[in-house]
Amino acid sequence: MPRRPLQRIQAITVARRYFLERHTKSRIAEDLAISRFKVARLIDEAIEEGLVRFEIDEAGDLDARLSDRLREKYSLRSALVLAGPDLPCSALIEPLGRVAASLLEEMLTDGCGLGVAWGRTLAATANAITRGQSRASGRWIGGTGVPAKLG
Repeated sequence: MPRRPLQRIQAITVARRYFLERHTKSRIAEDLAISRFKVARLIDEAIEEGLVRFEIDEAGDLDARLSDRLREKYSLRSALVLAGPDLPCSALIEPLGRVAASLLEEMLTDGCGLGVAWGRTLAATANAITRGQSRASGRWIGGTGVPAKLG
């Protein structure tokens, strides 16, 4: 159904103010002397008719869709899946270490301790940590069970 010209301009105006200028629906309604419900309908129509298009940049080290599917399937609070082509394990150690280090830097707070087992990926993680307080102040040992701090 073709949109009438004035209605089209109103939908574009509302969409621009809402999405680009970040105005609230209430403010837009007040500025244009229409109801908040009319603003909401105009936003929905702008999306449905292609006046507004969304683009989500998923480029990077992580596969957001697969991460979300994994999180949902196993009822996890969060999950991270490394993006990219299938590579041999030896080629994944450094990228996995960088992602794990970024995650730890995001999640750990000052004074928080972390004990881990051993392995090449964990060594790559330790090497990739950039925030000074995140580096371990001592060595830890352990496999299963409670780790013991050495130093």
